[in-house]
Amino acid sequence: MSAARPPWKTKKWTAYLIAEATWKVVLFYLIFRLMDVVEASMDGDKVADPKILLSALTVMLAMVIVAGFMEAVAIGGQAVLDKYVRVAQITTGAGAGDEEPPADGDVA
Repeated sequence: MSAARPPWKTKKWTAYLIAEATWKVVLFYLIFRLMDVVEASMDGDKVADPKILLSALTVMLAMVIVAGFMEAVAIGGQAVLDKYVRVAQITTGAGAGDEEPPADGDVA
């Protein structure tokens, strides 16, 4: 990726955005379906099966936990990749004059 290309125009960014939007849409759908089931059981129309409610809540909790880990891995992985790319640029001389080297204690 060249320095002039913004990160939101990359394939990685697009894939990450699609994944984020997808799990949030699915979670939104599950919450509203669950609300319909709970409201129907409160009105006395039908009794909500506790197993279905527990299953839906478990799926939603799992989605939130997995999405959180995926976000952390994606952000952390990108930071590590950027670090190694910068070290490779400095080592080969490709990026030697682009920036000042980081001061002691700074993480590149």
